[in-house]
Amino acid sequence: MATKQQQIDISKLSLEQLNSMKQEHEESVQELSSQLETMKLAEGRFRESRNTLDIIKLDDQAEGKEMLVPLTQSLYVSGNVLDADQVLVDIGTGYFLQKSVQGAQEMIDRKLKVVTQNMDSIHTVVNQKQENLNAIVTVMQYKMQQIQKQKAEQQPVT
Repeated sequence: MATKQQQIDISKLSLEQLNSMKQEHEESVQELSSQLETMKLAEGRFRESRNTLDIIKLDDQAEGKEMLVPLTQSLYVSGNVLDADQVLVDIGTGYFLQKSVQGAQEMIDRKLKVVTQNMDSIHTVVNQKQENLNAIVTVMQYKMQQIQKQKAEQQPVT
């Protein structure tokens, strides 16, 4: 669902309105930056999985090899590779699919593409918000200088 952006002449807004817009933009940039970090972590996990699949695919003697199988992030048991041509792929919320190594690579490549596209979109929005924020701050500074100038002119000369 696309939102229609409205053009606002920020030079006509009051300092209070500008300050409110500034806070909204800062919060938005912070939230988007947080989303970007989450996506970078996901991208890293997908790349690591893809690299591991590349190693498995290249290893002619992977079957029967001993390996450590994670039970938790810090608990492992010894195991042996039974079928190096099939892997289980986590598809979320505790569900797994059995896939060929090639199929798993293709699935991960699709996910990487989506994550990369989303990251690019977020980068674009963050850059636009940052430009808007800079413009708001510039107008605020100008208005504050004008107010100070007016106050100085109203001071009686002694």
